[in-house]
Amino acid sequence: RKHKVNGKHHRKRDDDEEDEPPPEDEDDDGEDKFESPLNVFVMADLWKYDVKYKRWDIINAGLPAPKHRYLHTAVSVTDNSVKEIDKRKYRMVVFGGVTWTNEITNDVWLFDPKDNTWIEAEPSGDPPDPREGHCAAVVPAKAQEEKMMVFGGISYQFMPFNDIWEYDVKGNKWKQEEPTGTIPEPRWMHTCTMDWPPPDKKPGTWDWAKYTEPKMYVFGGLTVGSVPLDNLYEYDVKKKKWARMSPVGVPPFPRMLHNSLFAYGRVFVFNGAANNIRFEDMY
Repeated sequence: RKHKVNGKHHRKRDDDEEDEPPPEDEDDDGEDKFESPLNVFVMADLWKYDVKYKRWDIINAGLPAPKHRYLHTAVSVTDNSVKEIDKRKYRMVVFGGVTWTNEITNDVWLFDPKDNTWIEAEPSGDPPDPREGHCAAVVPAKAQEEKMMVFGGISYQFMPFNDIWEYDVKGNKWKQEEPTGTIPEPRWMHTCTMDWPPPDKKPGTWDWAKYTEPKMYVFGGLTVGSVPLDNLYEYDVKKKKWARMSPVGVPPFPRMLHNSLFAYGRVFVFNGAANNIRFEDMY
């Protein structure tokens, strides 16, 4: 892969290339995709799942929009500075990943679900190196807009990172953290999940009185030499300090491409794969 530092990764149009139909003329079948040089179909579609009615719908957001990509991250941030819940601004933040032409990106895109529009953020500050297979998590905030943390990933040299970054959505600015403690091994295709305060009695609110400090939990992935990992780390967002956890019980097998979620004081890990073995388990 050719290294493009801090570049904008947009597909170049050949002179003899036929015009592509605009998004509104495409069929609503989710088939907006390109075949990459690795014979992998890379998607650029956007879907909405209605939890109440248990229904999937494709969203035709139009242009501009992120390029086809995979091994990126997407998180939801909320502006909690607005007291009225129905007036709060919600946005999805998409960062990094690999495009259908095998370009590794470090661009940031914001999706507004109210008007179904994308904007490219173009943050200030020194950005993270282009990367894929990283993880991202949202820092809870009581009376301000939430922020996004990004950890690890891999780039063109195929050497994984163990750096950690903060993206301020409201200020549209990157900042690299300088953590202390026991820093995790470099890794990619891992997961990270943030602890949250327990839900309050009123829907859409949190019981902040029972919440201490935001902590992010990183599990698994591949390290140098594509060695799968099964260790768990905790990152104290306020103190900027890492700690390796020593859980009791039988740990999950080392794995990558799994999912993890924090809920009610617990970190859940679901499925994944390693060494050509696919797992169908949950911890």
